[in-house]
Amino acid sequence: MNYLLIGTEAYNLKNRRDSLIRETVGEDNDLAVSFYRGVDKTEAGEIIDDCRTLPFLSERKCVIWENPPFLADGRQEKGAEEQLETLLAYLKEPNPDTTLIVSCEGSSSERSVQVKKLSAVMKLERFDALSSDEFVNYVNRDLNDNGIKLDRRAAEELFKRLPVNIENWKHELEKLKLYPGKLDAEVISELICRPLEDNVFELSNAVVDHRMADAVRIYRDLMVTHKNDVSSLIGLLANQLRTMSQVRIMMDMRTPDEQIMQSINTKSAYRLKMVKKAIGNNTGEQLLELLNELSDLDQKIKSGYVDGQSGLELFIIKACRR
Repeated sequence: MNYLLIGTEAYNLKNRRDSLIRETVGEDNDLAVSFYRGVDKTEAGEIIDDCRTLPFLSERKCVIWENPPFLADGRQEKGAEEQLETLLAYLKEPNPDTTLIVSCEGSSSERSVQVKKLSAVMKLERFDALSSDEFVNYVNRDLNDNGIKLDRRAAEELFKRLPVNIENWKHELEKLKLYPGKLDAEVISELICRPLEDNVFELSNAVVDHRMADAVRIYRDLMVTHKNDVSSLIGLLANQLRTMSQVRIMMDMRTPDEQIMQSINTKSAYRLKMVKKAIGNNTGEQLLELLNELSDLDQKIKSGYVDGQSGLELFIIKACRR
């Protein structure tokens, strides 16, 4: 059997891949496993040759092709379709001694032509991201399985800080398992870092609300952990300002909340409520002006005219003084 594993939930996808490897060649049999990654630009023909080669010191072998070019998001590379056809030709008469696993982390749709072609000759397994409720249940099961007890305030603080991401949660769980004392809300706030997006949302709120002390404090805290990632911070801050300007303009047009939520790609009425609260008395024009100035700053930083860290801090101070 050959497998096609796709989806946005990377942790479960990798677990399934590793499980298939163990089922095929057993434990600690690295000589019977070959890994190929899309970034390595390996041609399909080379991978097919490996699949046809007899296993070495093993009855079976496992070949893994991660993120091949024909399943990449966005514009496909030149030759990607030819590589897919080469793979499909092999899968018509695959080597029975080889298990081929093609995996793709991301949003490749089950309706896509490439996935449809592959799923006709491989076993397709999907690993979609969990919903918020499913993630809460998943975390609670892990807490119970590890004998970790949290009171209501500690649990609220934990979920406030966790993105809906199993791999991230597994790392955070290890911290909780190793902590020797009582896990109250204060300890949770010290052990678990808030998602970057949440901190940037707080930063954007402070900026448009002209709370300079709060904005500078949040920014400097972010620089402690993300000092080499100013471009990402600018991108996230720009996304927040863009969303705020869109919502402000649609509010002025008396657009129904359901349409606004669709435009900003959210199903959460609570998120829209928080965005509206953050906008305050700012007009759409004021928010777009901030967004344009941030875009200019980004270009100057990328061109080397302005230092990223100090340039973004100066932008924040100037924006708060308006």
